[in-house]
Amino acid sequence: MRKLFLPVIAFLVCISIMQVWGQNLATIKKKPAMRVQAPEDIVKTLTNNAGFVSLTKAIKAADFTGALSQAGPFTIFAPTDDAFSQITAFPEWLQPDNKEKLASILKYHVVQGKLMASELRDGQTIPTLNGEELTVSVLNGKILINGAEITQPNMMAANGVIHVVNRVVLPGANLGNK
Repeated sequence: MRKLFLPVIAFLVCISIMQVWGQNLATIKKKPAMRVQAPEDIVKTLTNNAGFVSLTKAIKAADFTGALSQAGPFTIFAPTDDAFSQITAFPEWLQPDNKEKLASILKYHVVQGKLMASELRDGQTIPTLNGEELTVSVLNGKILINGAEITQPNMMAANGVIHVVNRVVLPGANLGNK
């Protein structure tokens, strides 16, 4: 009888372990998958990051929000609030009468396509949405766009990439730099 008792006990233990293991697998299968939040578009990304209040005001004042919210992809060289504070004419640019000038300035900061910092080369010219070109310089390992330094490269958005720059770059003639 003892010879029969041990195999029966071992069999019952194995069945119990298999049932518990099966329940754990069922529990694992029922857990919802982790959701990874998709990046937001360029405008929302700028709005949700400190330091771009002036830029987002300018985008709204120029009615440029819709364009920068489209699929793209776009590359934007995004001046910080400190960069805009260096422009004495900036408050005037926000006036409705200057909407076209402001839109042209903003379009000068935007390139069609997604250009990562690693793709920018010394002497490279890049056509902007306003029809003019930006010039890339590389000096002592720093990437400059028309003299504005990229201080934070490759900030990803759902519809492109943002490169933070320390100056507002201006198309054509001087439009109010200090």
